[in-house]
Amino acid sequence: MVQFATVVLLALAANTSYGGLPTLMRILADDNVPPHPFARKTSRDVYWYGVLALGVAAAVLLVGSGGNMNALVPLFAIGVFVGFTLAQVGMVRHWRAERTSGWAWRAALNGTGALLTAVAALVTAAMKFTEGAWLIVIALPLLVAGMQRVRTAYAHLGERLTLGPDRVDPRIIGSRPTVLVPVSGVTELSRMALSAAVTMTPAPVAIRVCFPGDSTADFTRQWQER
Repeated sequence: MVQFATVVLLALAANTSYGGLPTLMRILADDNVPPHPFARKTSRDVYWYGVLALGVAAAVLLVGSGGNMNALVPLFAIGVFVGFTLAQVGMVRHWRAERTSGWAWRAALNGTGALLTAVAALVTAAMKFTEGAWLIVIALPLLVAGMQRVRTAYAHLGERLTLGPDRVDPRIIGSRPTVLVPVSGVTELSRMALSAAVTMTPAPVAIRVCFPGDSTADFTRQWQER
């Protein structure tokens, strides 16, 4: 029964991680905390960068511990307690900001829960520190510092891309721009695209990417005829 309960618990934990972490990373990516690719979604409605990062991290931990569950369970326990603590602290801030009916006792309930889980995380980390818990104690601050660096980089990029208050004279551009028009064939759509490009520069450049097996001679002949 103990073995079966352990298997069910770990299966639910793994499912929750793969179901929740990619979505959480997407929310954080919208706030410029992790890189923006974590917000990308596949055709199957999955944030695959988050799934891939979680899978790689799990594989590294599994190989690094030699498959020893006694070394991995403390990491899992500390992660759960830290997650619960952050979530309940967030709820306390939510209740204090909203101040809806009964917010005081709800905030007190979440605050008590946050205190208990924080104490549990500290006790577990202290007791299991030499058995592998040192890894998460080091990894968590490094992750936070790394995400803060990413946010700073995006903020710096945003400052450089922000248009200043001074008006820019468009005549500072010395020559007309080079306009590239990708074409897939000699079609009406290509003609319309080239017509639009001519309004920006007298000599637009048409580009066609030829894949293996394509007849460049046929396309060149059709292009020259038109």
